[in-house]
Order: sequence, then C-alpha cells, then structure tokens
Amino acid sequence: NRNQLGAELGFGTDILQVPWHSLDGSPAVEPQMGAWRFDWIAPEIAARRRAGLDLIGRLGFTPEWAGTEAMWNVKMQAWYGNSTVMPARAAYWEEYVLRTVERFTNDITTWVVWERPDSGALNASAEDFAGQLLEVASRAAKEANPKARLISGGVTRENIEKYLVALSETGV
Repeated sequence: NRNQLGAELGFGTDILQVPWHSLDGSPAVEPQMGAWRFDWIAPEIAARRRAGLDLIGRLGFTPEWAGTEAMWNVKMQAWYGNSTVMPARAAYWEEYVLRTVERFTNDITTWVVWERPDSGALNASAEDFAGQLLEVASRAAKEANPKARLISGGVTRENIEKYLVALSETGV
C-alpha cells in the first residue's frame, strides 16, 4: 500500500493532481464541457486520508475544449487543443476551481494553482498568471470553502527571481 508506506516512512503530506484535462483518454473531472466526474478520484483521496496523509490538491491544465486553440474535429468527433495554455474564458476556470474545491472541502484545504506557471508553454506573464488564474481561483476557492488556501505552483530555477518579483509587484 503506497499510501500506508509513505505514512510509515514519515511522509505526512501528499500532493495530488485533480486533473481538469484529459489526454489520451485519461480520467478528468470535466472530460466534456459541463460533464463533471469526481467519482474516479474520490477513492484515491479517501485512501490517502485513511493512511493518515494530509493532501494538497493541484489544480490546473486546461481541457482541450476550453483552451484558446480549441478546435472541434468533425471527422474524429473530438476536440483538439493544448492543455498547457490559459483557458479561453475565465468562467471555465472559475467553475472548475469552484466545483473541485467544493467537492473536496472536507479532504483538501490547500491547493496548488498551476504547476510551473512560468513555463513557456503557458505563455503567460506573472501579471497574466496573477490576474487570470490566481485571482479567479482565489475567488472561486473562497466561495467553495472559506478556509481554502491557495499557493502558486513551483517556478523553475532559471526564472525564479524575475518571476517572484513580478508576482510580488502584482500584489500576490
């Protein structure tokens, strides 16, 4: 039992991605627009909690249908897009954060917003990240769970000073 072993080795916390996106048929909490599915990940969360692990949830990555590059392929009956870009609409991101934080209010209170927000793939400045992802996520998370805490995803070593200074200048 991986979770029990981790707890026995002294690990008290585990970070778990709660994926909004689905690549290659992998599970996601919103595999199609408006179709919310938490049943597949709830047992994973419960197993970690039973082992005595606290959880930090990781929010992020855009479903192909919600990205700025989203295209519906009629022949394949599937969306094509990029999961590492900003969501095309803040309302999509807000709904994902709200529903996810609300669903796991009793299990997870700390949430990482977007791993490696400084990556070239996201193609967002610190100001864009703060305003379009962090601010929206903060509002939605606090509505779902007033005790929720949000933290930024990790920043790469080569960008850390510049990116963190820029984030602090935005008021983050």
